[in-house]
Amino acid sequence: MDSVEENNEISDLVYKILNNFLNKEYGQGKYKYDIKGATKKGDNYLGVVYRITVKMLDNEDNRHQLILKVPPQNLLRREKFFARPVFLREALAFEKVSLSTTKGLSIQESFHEYPKYKFSSTDYMNEVICMDDLQPQGFYLFDRFAPLTYDHVTILMRIYGKLHATSLVIKDENPELLSELQKMQDIFVQQKDYEPLNNYFESLKVNVLECIDKQQEHDYWSKLNEYLNSATIFELMLSILDSKSSEPYSVICHGDCWINNIMYKYETDLCLGIMLCLLSHSHIEQVQRKSNKSKVNRLPMKLACKSLKKLCIQPNRAQKLTLPKSSINASLVPRMNFFAFLDETKKDNVSITFNDNMNNQSPKYSQNDRIKDACLIDWQIMRYASPVIDLMYFLMCCTTGEFRQKYFQNMIDIYHKSATDHIKRLEDDSDDAHEASQQQMSPATTSRDAKETTVDDDDEWREETLDNVPENSNMQDVVASHYNELKEAGRTERLKSRIFYMRNFNNWIKSQLIAEYLHCIKTQQRVGDPMRVLDMCCGKGGDLLKWEKASITHLICTDIAEVSVEQCKRRYEDIIQRAEKSKFAHKFTAEFFVCDSTLVRLRGRFKDPSLKLNLVSCQFAFHYSFESLTQADCMVRNAAECLKPGGFFIATIPDAYEIMKRLKLSNNGRSFGNEVYKIEFVSHTDPPPLFGAKYQFHLEGVVDCPEFLVHFPTLIKLCRKHGLKLERKTTFADYYKENIEKGRSLLYRMNGLETVFPNRISQNEEYSHIKQFVKGNSSRSLGTLSKSEWEAASLYLVCAFRKCENSFDREGKPVFMFND
Repeated sequence: MDSVEENNEISDLVYKILNNFLNKEYGQGKYKYDIKGATKKGDNYLGVVYRITVKMLDNEDNRHQLILKVPPQNLLRREKFFARPVFLREALAFEKVSLSTTKGLSIQESFHEYPKYKFSSTDYMNEVICMDDLQPQGFYLFDRFAPLTYDHVTILMRIYGKLHATSLVIKDENPELLSELQKMQDIFVQQKDYEPLNNYFESLKVNVLECIDKQQEHDYWSKLNEYLNSATIFELMLSILDSKSSEPYSVICHGDCWINNIMYKYETDLCLGIMLCLLSHSHIEQVQRKSNKSKVNRLPMKLACKSLKKLCIQPNRAQKLTLPKSSINASLVPRMNFFAFLDETKKDNVSITFNDNMNNQSPKYSQNDRIKDACLIDWQIMRYASPVIDLMYFLMCCTTGEFRQKYFQNMIDIYHKSATDHIKRLEDDSDDAHEASQQQMSPATTSRDAKETTVDDDDEWREETLDNVPENSNMQDVVASHYNELKEAGRTERLKSRIFYMRNFNNWIKSQLIAEYLHCIKTQQRVGDPMRVLDMCCGKGGDLLKWEKASITHLICTDIAEVSVEQCKRRYEDIIQRAEKSKFAHKFTAEFFVCDSTLVRLRGRFKDPSLKLNLVSCQFAFHYSFESLTQADCMVRNAAECLKPGGFFIATIPDAYEIMKRLKLSNNGRSFGNEVYKIEFVSHTDPPPLFGAKYQFHLEGVVDCPEFLVHFPTLIKLCRKHGLKLERKTTFADYYKENIEKGRSLLYRMNGLETVFPNRISQNEEYSHIKQFVKGNSSRSLGTLSKSEWEAASLYLVCAFRKCENSFDREGKPVFMFND
């Protein structure tokens, strides 16, 4: 042992256990170690935390850091904070439960967000838990007095989703692993008869009621008062903590979900700033290492960078750099001051000393820092209970009211998406589980069977060449004129629309589609990476709020209609103005221009033509490009060429096969529809051409202009030409079935279904289909679309294409790797 802080609470037996572990891990006589306090006063209530630094004797640069947690040795403190029960619980968490349960998944895909366990002891008065120190890996506590940002909360929602999903899969496939946890009493159940704790909890009732203005919120105050006085806090709490009441959804819960039990890892701009300092000069005048006091003059750049690398890997290794003042970026000085001592007293130079002062502190979070990962620590009141307890504990204790008011539902959606995705990843590793999940799947077309469904009826389409397309087509002018003249209706006018609910339903479909593929992209990215989107054929900006809620960083909006683009720009400016007034609002940059995406290369119109996009979205507009091969190819190229590999092109388009099926069933073979929509063909349909299959489309109060059928096999070929691989082709009807469970609350909030009462509309043919869902003359309300609206909505499909990696041939042309 090298040095130990005095007055520590580590017992002789724990020292013996520690030394045995270190001898086994690093070799007896081959190391020395220091023990220092690891946290500031007030950071821990239930234990004492020490940092162990192990130094290898043959190479002092080779260091390992561990965390040692022990309960207080003072008997009064042990009793007051029920130290022994909580240490037994955390030891159980690390020893008995395989929280990762990777099942062949990569580290990033599995639940890995907790410290690596080393050893533990549960002997009375000698309890101890040892684990990896997370700070050398770049993890730090957040300032508990500062409000969490959107990114901080988002990553925690994803982590809790993975943790709870893992629990559910373990319970289903390996229940005996959880049996010991299921039997354990909650820590508060164990302490329900402890009088001081009871008295403390009861005193909180008064504090809660005093936070509410009794005069202004009398009804709320009265209800809360009645509830709090109906039982003791313990009695109210224990009913919530009862795992049996929440089965079959009870899971392993983190338990103490507050900010001091979470560590964040950042990709800080600090090291980049120092590297820029180094690169701005061909040499460093002096480097002094504390360990040997040696000086090296005019250090070559290669060695300087090597020194910086050591600093990044082992930040507690003291080093001193002397640099010219001109090389220091003034904006980085506040950040540097945290990690180092800056001596600016000399006239021309600045001495920067990096030391281990940072070990017991947390860096101040900067908006320029990107959150890369997070880790859950302190599992001492881990419980087996409803997952809601973890979520509410964290959201109510660690976020502000303003944050919850704006982002609460968004956070719940992020959590739910993380949990369901992780369950799928875990289950897909098992053939049996995979087969079972396939049997229960929604009928929605998946990426695997999409290719099979796209070749149906291929022979019924007539190949078309450019010779068949009119040279002086004025389609662009017609479409632009139609949308320019379309008046923007207010909410009152929209409520009067015959297709009010159908339009909201379609908007919900778009929301689900956008959310699905933005999530796919975010899982591939590091937290904080930019999210850039092209909204091709953006219209009046109907999706701007979706982009804001998705926390994108940059948006490009383009449309053929000048008036629509102006309205879109005004909407964006309104969003930014509202964001300026809110502390937690998300701001994103945007650019707007008028352009025909079927004829003009969009990349040349970008402010930065080299920009790489994560997502391209084209909603209810792509079919206009199928007037000709040239236009369709141009639009696909615009969607593909600026996408990053792994990015997505998503679209909603009319389903050509559904349209042709209805046409064949029509009376005249030329047109069909109902009271809200009508399709009338003006081109040959026996068979229809691949391009230029023109029809006049009328949708009540919204659309009345020519459109074109999209031959999907041809679209697939065009997309593959530009490196886009089909991931999904799903009708609106099937996409609704696939997403209704996870998107039900959003659908209702968006008024995507009309509320009807079966006993009031029994004679209305528009709602005759709901009879199959009710028995007798039911007065229970149901959500639905009218028959006419559903017929119009079910004309459409969603599709998604992924941008593939590419290499180049000898002629410099891209060769895409589809892996199929």
